Amino acid sequence: MFEEIVDEIRHFVQLKSGRLNALSYLDFPQWERRKDVVLRGELAYELGKQNSALLLMWGEAGNRVYIPDGGDGSFAVIVICDAEIDEEYKCFRAMRDTFYSLNLKGVTVRSLPSQMRVWLRVGKEADEEGFGLGIFGRAIVESMNSLEFVRATDVIFLTSREDIESLSMQFSKGRRITEALIKMHEEKVLNCEECEYSDVCSEIPELRRIRERMRGRG
Repeated sequence: MFEEIVDEIRHFVQLKSGRLNALSYLDFPQWERRKDVVLRGELAYELGKQNSALLLMWGEAGNRVYIPDGGDGSFAVIVICDAEIDEEYKCFRAMRDTFYSLNLKGVTVRSLPSQMRVWLRVGKEADEEGFGLGIFGRAIVESMNSLEFVRATDVIFLTSREDIESLSMQFSKGRRITEALIKMHEEKVLNCEECEYSDVCSEIPELRRIRERMRGRG
């Protein structure tokens, strides 16, 4: 379902290998899990408030965290799980819920699921104790790997508007694929003539198979 997008992102990562560092998630320390709200007076820095994106997909992965050098406050998170997918919607929902329920001490992870956006507020105390994207990446990898169907996870961070815009088509297509998947299951819309995602389903064989499978059940 996401093969083409994953391949394009992997190609982008290779091109950026000089300033997008790939590390094992075990290279970073674990962080205490706790739900915190970082208030303005406690804020050390914020990523993604003005420009952010999120992609949750499945594909080949090896428990790596990709961290860029520098940035301008923009923020994108790409999560790729090497997974045994049985029911696509059920698996995507589990990945989505796992990501959105991630709580870390001294950090607020904010998100807009409907727009596939995410941003990070890091408190002064967490910053002083060494919190960084590597630690965030490890937390994501461990959370995703706790799902039964996930074998390994890669997390790619982007922190510049230029890099995010370079992958704008991939973010847009990935979002439309997941929106189509969600609509089929949550709104039970199987009439392609009435659906704004008919173009996506015509391009993605897995979505067509899901649609036909659901029609068969009806």
